[in-house]
Amino acid sequence: MKHSKQSYITTLLLALTLSLAMCFRIAGQTPDQLPLYAQQFGSSLSKPIVKGKEKPSPARLPEEDPDTFRVDTDLVINDILVFDKKGRLVPGLTQKDFTVTEDATAQDIAVFSHNDARIARSIVLVIDYSFSQLPYITTSIDAAKVLVDKLNPNDRMSVVTDDVKLIVEPTSDKARLKSGLESLKTSALSGKVGRSRQYSSLMAVLNELLDKDGTRPIIIFQTDGDELGTLICGKMCSSHGMPGEIGFSYDDLLKAAEREGATIYTVFSGVSFMGISGKERLVRAQTAIDDANRAAAFLHGQPVPDRLKGYRPYQRQLAENRLTDETAVARIADLSHGLASTLESPDQAAAIYDRILSDINSRYVLGYYPTNQAHDGKRRKLKIKVRNHSEYTVWSRSSYVAPLN
Repeated sequence: MKHSKQSYITTLLLALTLSLAMCFRIAGQTPDQLPLYAQQFGSSLSKPIVKGKEKPSPARLPEEDPDTFRVDTDLVINDILVFDKKGRLVPGLTQKDFTVTEDATAQDIAVFSHNDARIARSIVLVIDYSFSQLPYITTSIDAAKVLVDKLNPNDRMSVVTDDVKLIVEPTSDKARLKSGLESLKTSALSGKVGRSRQYSSLMAVLNELLDKDGTRPIIIFQTDGDELGTLICGKMCSSHGMPGEIGFSYDDLLKAAEREGATIYTVFSGVSFMGISGKERLVRAQTAIDDANRAAAFLHGQPVPDRLKGYRPYQRQLAENRLTDETAVARIADLSHGLASTLESPDQAAAIYDRILSDINSRYVLGYYPTNQAHDGKRRKLKIKVRNHSEYTVWSRSSYVAPLN
């Protein structure tokens, strides 16, 4: 079957705009059944960013189990990995094996653990269930349920969608978490998909869900990152009927992640364009187009159309855009000292989530009360070493930003 270039482009534009046109509704809890702070989630995004000011005040979360290990807000928490010179993880280290300095001043380690269930972890899953994510939604949700089953008793987890919706508030109730995930899958498979506001969702999480209470803040960010273009085009996108102007930049997002000290694991779900030749990128761009056509056919309940021959200039532009999106998602993990994974095939989901959990459990957690008690919002340099083992590599953040009063 032959198609003109014009009809080909029209088909592509239709497929790409479907994700913006779909309505959102989550099966399960209705908005008035969620706690007030969950209903108000995302309100911080409407507040202008003022340099030098503290983050917007988060909504008040419910109190935790009194048996959960908690510390006060001055504690600086670091989760780290230690590798030997062959790149293998080093287990079995103790608190006495580590030294910590802040701005070249030695610090006393007050909290130490290695896979200790008493140290609560605050895990937020930000999951994109938009039009482009339909090929991955079933296996991704099933893999996330396995992650839920492996949480420690004191861990709390919440689920946020790319609609800037908190569909499961922070909880240790595994049944509630899995029910929320299942409702998300049901919604997507019924044709009610997300709005691709995944960066907005992540920013709202950083502003509102991560309390500085001694928990390990961990975020799993699964997306194809296609809101990046909206962050760049701003008012122009809004004037063309696309999602409205966003009040923060990509750099603002990175600064917020550093401010919160969160470890962010990114899962780029889609065809990968990193580390390959220009010719191969065109091939993969066609694969991405095919995926979009299959998703469009699914949403409309129609058979998948015959494969259309690639329109070369569009393929090049698509490859360039997707490479930019993928690189931006991976950079978030790199700067927060998490892991960046790429989910190109649905059957990779379980292995990726297992790797993330393994990495979380392999980390040492070190906390200290800084000798510099000033709440001045300034950057402090960190250095963590293993005594008498200069050959070991310690993978941790190299700085943090002090809080402001």
